Amino acid sequence: MTDTDKFKIAMIKAGVTTKTIMEELNITRSALWNKMHNKSDFRQLELNKLFDLLNLKTWEERQSIFFADRVECDSTK
Repeated sequence: MTDTDKFKIAMIKAGVTTKTIMEELNITRSALWNKMHNKSDFRQLELNKLFDLLNLKTWEERQSIFFADRVECDSTK
């Protein structure tokens, strides 16, 4: 599961915008929102691009964002 809050923090730290991610992954805003909020899954190729875009170098960084065991699911976030 994606930890949406950590994902957003990683975006800020990397200076990456939602628009940049949408363009790099070739997906719509709604598709990105669905993936960020665990309504659908990121594909492996998308994850690889995100690891580079967000400068996530270690497995621990990647795991804490994209492979979280538990995340608070709040559809209002």
